Amino acid sequence: MKNISYLLLFALLLPAAPAAADLDDESSFFREEARFISASLRATSAQKAPASVSVLTAAEIKASGASTLWDALRLVPGVDVAETRAGQGDVSVRGFNQSNSNRLLVLLDGKTVLQEFYGIAAWEAIPVGVEEIDRIEVVRGPASSLYGANAIHGVINIITKTPQQLSGTAVSAGGGNRSFRTGSVLYGGGSGKYAFKAGAGYRNMNRFEDGDELASRVARASASGRYEADSGASLGVSGGISRLNNQLGIYNNGVARPYLDSGHLRADYALGGFKARTFWNTSRVTMRDFWGGPDLAYDTFDLNISQELELSDSDKLAIGAGYRRNTIAADIFGSGWRSQDIASLFAENTWEPSEKWALTAGARLDRHSLSGAVISPRASLMCFPDQRNTLRLSAGAAFRNPTLIENYLDITQPLPAPLGNITFSGSRNLNPEKMESVEIAHNGVYGGLSTGLAVYVYRLKDLINTNKAQFTAFPDAAAGWTNTGTAHAFGGEASAEYLLNSGGKVFANYSYFNASESGRHNDSHNSPMHKANAGVYYSGLPLSGALWGHWAGPTWWDDATFFDDSPALRRLGSYFLLNARVSWRAGSRLELALKAFNLLDNRHYEVLPYRSSADVGQYGEIIGARYAAELSYRF
Repeated sequence: MKNISYLLLFALLLPAAPAAADLDDESSFFREEARFISASLRATSAQKAPASVSVLTAAEIKASGASTLWDALRLVPGVDVAETRAGQGDVSVRGFNQSNSNRLLVLLDGKTVLQEFYGIAAWEAIPVGVEEIDRIEVVRGPASSLYGANAIHGVINIITKTPQQLSGTAVSAGGGNRSFRTGSVLYGGGSGKYAFKAGAGYRNMNRFEDGDELASRVARASASGRYEADSGASLGVSGGISRLNNQLGIYNNGVARPYLDSGHLRADYALGGFKARTFWNTSRVTMRDFWGGPDLAYDTFDLNISQELELSDSDKLAIGAGYRRNTIAADIFGSGWRSQDIASLFAENTWEPSEKWALTAGARLDRHSLSGAVISPRASLMCFPDQRNTLRLSAGAAFRNPTLIENYLDITQPLPAPLGNITFSGSRNLNPEKMESVEIAHNGVYGGLSTGLAVYVYRLKDLINTNKAQFTAFPDAAAGWTNTGTAHAFGGEASAEYLLNSGGKVFANYSYFNASESGRHNDSHNSPMHKANAGVYYSGLPLSGALWGHWAGPTWWDDATFFDDSPALRRLGSYFLLNARVSWRAGSRLELALKAFNLLDNRHYEVLPYRSSADVGQYGEIIGARYAAELSYRF
């Protein structure tokens, strides 16, 4: 495999012809001004977004060489990624990462993809492939004023290409080490008032520690159609399904092999400033090797309406309301269906009294059927001294509701001898976790150079953690969830990128995070204090390439068990990843690519590894290299 590393490095050093007309699809992605739709209730530019935002374009995701979405997200400043196992990535924003992270809202075209039983993103089960993604928008910081629960640390919105952008059929196939296999077919097009797209894909990859054992296998399909009426009204319908079989590390409780069948149906209607959306998410899970192999069935039903109003040329208002119902049925939740109902009202106003000033303020009221009402305000004051600079001061609040597991779990599991059993019980009396945040930021655009700087502080209170297990009647014990402690954090991100005349860009970014937490558990250390990225993209004919590095500093993880009185912090060392992709194109149709994640095979852990039955860590797997070749063709 070292020969592949040398081949990729050699190819990246080869000269290539300057970008030509055929390269517009690639190089234009590096130059366009992104229009963010995730940072506010209406589309806006990065310079006027009322929050810290980053975008990964389709070209950047492709050029990064990433085989998984979480590996591509390592590029974004402020984003924390921990690859727990070969087919499991856990993602957070601005700290507090953990195995099965649930303080981040992940959307697909504005619709949640979280597995609502625990509020986590099953990244591999998202029913679209990398080739269908137009961009990934990342909002760093609280966004509950727009999205409600789970948008406590931020939002990641995966935005797919329109049928018009696809305009034809594309097929791809690839393979690599550790039984990495992938394939996809994608079609998009339209005629007159109608547009349609559909895609399907498959991916298989084996473990880093045992190349013969399956880590993750997923099959997926999705389709959508849209109708545009002469009146200006539009109607869209879409759906997707996926079947995932992977290994899942669950804190220090063990490794499960869930079989997850997920699907969704969605309908959208828009006319002028009015928008309505409804969707149904459904999942069926069969566990293996964990909790006695229970079956879970859970669904989410959602309805959301909004109206944009132009009060004047300088004053715009958006208002809306929503309703969501989460349901679950499983033996580990008792008999029958359990449910949560959430109703919401929200509003956001943007006032631009002059060319140099803008104020965006909004709030959202969410009422949860078990934990009551929460108000999430946010305000951003922006100053534009000139066309090149933007200054922003933001403050806001966000929250995370208790999950279905934290509310309803009821399960008894055996403990190692000489102990007996432990019973885990959910609580209907939990308060939502709440965050209060203040941030100051600067963005600059100086010709081909773009810069960003953000500094923030926040307080996270009413943290939901497992409590210390109590012996009910020795040797049996009981544990559950409770609100414990408050965390304080501060940090910042700095970034710069420079567009090259030859058809690419160079970039670098740095992130800092520091936190302290009161109470028994201390998972605020689950993210590195320092992270950095740097790299170069180049688009030429016939060769294009990218080379970038990701460094993460040491991380402290809490290895406490249910019987410990205080945190048991353990240190994982820093690590460095060198990633690369080089491709050869014949015109605009055929492309052959070689790509590598962790090119130098720097073997490391990103969460605590399993060492023995007395030192289980978080069942982290050693992370090695992925090498792959892919061939794609457009009709």
